Amino acid sequence: DGAWGGRCDEQGRFFITASDPAGVALDRIVLEQGHDHWAPSVMLERSDDGQRWHSVRRFDDLAPGRNELFVYEQPPVWKQPRIAPTAAAQNAVAESLIDPFADRRVLVTIAAYRDPDVANTVASALAQAAYPEHVRFAICHQFDPQTQSVLDQWNDDPRFSIDAVPHEQSQGCCWARHRTFEQYDDEPYLLQVDAHTRFAARWDVRFIEMLESTNADLPLLTTYPPSFSISPAGEIEYDLKVGVQSLYIEQLRDNLTTFQKTEVVRDLSAPGPSPTVAAGQIFTRGRFCRDVPYDPQLYFGGEEINLAARAYTNGYDLFYPNENLIWHLYGHDQPKHWDDHSDHTDRDRQAVDRLRTLFQGDHRSLGRYGLGSVRPLASFERHAGIRLRQSSRDNDTLTIEIDQAVVESRDDYDAFVVVLLDAHGSEITRREIRDPAVLNRSRSVVKMRDFGDDLQRAVEYLVVPTQRNGTIGEVVLRSI
Repeated sequence: DGAWGGRCDEQGRFFITASDPAGVALDRIVLEQGHDHWAPSVMLERSDDGQRWHSVRRFDDLAPGRNELFVYEQPPVWKQPRIAPTAAAQNAVAESLIDPFADRRVLVTIAAYRDPDVANTVASALAQAAYPEHVRFAICHQFDPQTQSVLDQWNDDPRFSIDAVPHEQSQGCCWARHRTFEQYDDEPYLLQVDAHTRFAARWDVRFIEMLESTNADLPLLTTYPPSFSISPAGEIEYDLKVGVQSLYIEQLRDNLTTFQKTEVVRDLSAPGPSPTVAAGQIFTRGRFCRDVPYDPQLYFGGEEINLAARAYTNGYDLFYPNENLIWHLYGHDQPKHWDDHSDHTDRDRQAVDRLRTLFQGDHRSLGRYGLGSVRPLASFERHAGIRLRQSSRDNDTLTIEIDQAVVESRDDYDAFVVVLLDAHGSEITRREIRDPAVLNRSRSVVKMRDFGDDLQRAVEYLVVPTQRNGTIGEVVLRSI
């Protein structure tokens, strides 16, 4: 009886306090649990001074609906039958226990560089999760003497994989994120955030529901999160006015890195298409860690366009979220990797070289860090509204490359058939190459002319090696 206040601490414990300063006689607590998520057990503890806690009782076998928690002994005369859920409520519970919600495990990956706020980020994620027991953390903790012990309280927690690295040994942001992805253990969901992030209530369930609402096989939610700030008094202030933002690419630089910005989303009825990725907020299938592993040789610039193109070509559909579930501390003054490492210019140069290989060279030479095979790069370019490839056409001339790493050496080729494809993968026209120097592979580059308007419609071409007996060899697909 009486008004009760509630608050949640960093460990996820919920406090109840009597409105009367003198206290009240407490015999039981009535716990009403929802049908979308509920706790099967709870521990009741008592504190007289707010510091020392004493266990009172543990309650097991809880259920959705009304639960009466008797503090000392449950008198039989007071025992009331648990209110049975309605048929609709039972169906709601049943639906919440089938795929994809039967397994709610989320892997949260964080690359932290000399950042004491990573501990607050973890505490916020745990306190605000509907199912903190299903949240696992993979953290690359690049520490200095001041931050070395900030995660020690979770060292023995089985939910944590803490990769502690002295900051002098760090090789950059993408290297650290690569190490977090290596800790993937078949969790159904992945959330990547920065080390200075705060979370909304029930963020895990809400992210999952939002992701599944897209009805895509491989959806990915991403955008730059809104900001939070910390006042001089230590109070957190959240930006609740900015609204949901979606990404767009403002500029593609000559070195193939991008300058990305956001704009306010007007229609929040459902997640919408995103042209690119924001590395500080990615929620997707957990298998993303294997499908699109971080290239550890990237540095910082180019990280997001690299991820976006590789995700899209691997079959992932990119979406902006239709509600804000995390906040980011943009105004922090923690050290950056490039402040401590004098070789950052060389690392940047190496990263740009890998971007050029990815988009304008033989991306297969990058192995698992190359493009996917589900969609062509040209399809991603149309989706993102940018041009990453070097054009192989000049007015009415198309430069064809016979990939000798794919087309085997034979002496019985009849022709190499070149097929132009449009944006839908449909054939536009075809030509045959019968030059003996090409067929015997002493020449690998051919210029073909007089396509007319057909060439302007083409976005890809096939090279189909045909033998004299009609056998078709390994087919090569290339973007134009």
